[in-house]
Amino acid sequence: MPYILPEDRPQFSEVLDLLPELSNTDLRYVFTKLALRFINSEVYIFQHDLPHYDTILAQLPKYNIGDMNFMVSWLIHKHVVYRGLQYAVLNDLYGVLLKMAILFREWPGDNMTGVFGSAAAEFQWRIMRPYEDKKIAENGPVSELERELNA
Repeated sequence: MPYILPEDRPQFSEVLDLLPELSNTDLRYVFTKLALRFINSEVYIFQHDLPHYDTILAQLPKYNIGDMNFMVSWLIHKHVVYRGLQYAVLNDLYGVLLKMAILFREWPGDNMTGVFGSAAAEFQWRIMRPYEDKKIAENGPVSELERELNA
């Protein structure tokens, strides 16, 4: 998130860096806990709490919607670094972001749906699209239709 000033980023990134490598399920847990904390909700939606993540997340300062978007993007980028830049990882993470947007679609306010929807769009634009372009350059387009449309 380029909107968060560089000097403000460490208060979030240094805490989020305390989290271990996360599975997709754990990433959804962390995202949901961040969102619930932001909207001041104590609604229980997990079968099992992961208190070791809660302890880390409790160290975060109060945050606004822009900070929330930064943290989501930071965790997604960190997750790609952990798991490796490959299509399966990118596809899984895009699905996680869409699921999070859907999860919050019925909640009061549109803040979290917007955060996760925007994060999914930004992830697709900034990470997935360049990856696809690189692979097209390496392996060629899927069909002549792509070649024709992109000529």
